[in-house]
Amino acid sequence: MRTIIVTFFLFCLLPAQNALAADYSLKRIVSGLVAPVDIGVARGEVGRFYVLEEGGNLILIENGSIAAGEPFFAYKQDENKLIQRSMRQVAFHPKYFTNGKFYLSFARRDGFGTSLVVTELTVKQGETRAMPEDQRPILSIKIGDEGAVGGGLAFDESGMLLVGISDRGKGRNSGSLAQSKESLLGSIIRIDVNKG
Repeated sequence: MRTIIVTFFLFCLLPAQNALAADYSLKRIVSGLVAPVDIGVARGEVGRFYVLEEGGNLILIENGSIAAGEPFFAYKQDENKLIQRSMRQVAFHPKYFTNGKFYLSFARRDGFGTSLVVTELTVKQGETRAMPEDQRPILSIKIGDEGAVGGGLAFDESGMLLVGISDRGKGRNSGSLAQSKESLLGSIIRIDVNKG
């Protein structure tokens, strides 16, 4: 009986889904990006959004095209080739328009394993882009040797930064780390970034 009800319910939704699908179409906004992984919008800015590329560039898209000049933010290549960064997400502070703060998460791989890193960057008054030296580390959590690190970023209604942390991925959650109160793996944590 349960199968019949579910099937009937899905059958009733089909016309509605087709009607919704007919109202949408895909449109290329910009090309020339290299391995984009996330998109961010700063509250209060109109006609601008930011695309995070996996290799470390944050590209400003303004009025439908890539802004001229240097990227809005770019990580310099590390001199130590054993350290690799893989960008995850970008989130803009709710008061970005006045404080210039935004946050990046990335996987950092080195000779000791993989860590999830969250860093705060600030666009200084009068500047048009952020510089690597203007960053403040917020969080670094050792994840393990390989696998998923998570790195989801968002601000909640109270202005706290939410960070999603992986449980290491399928088959790697040894000892049920996501269920342990002794581990941050497999959790979403809240950080008050407004306190120094």
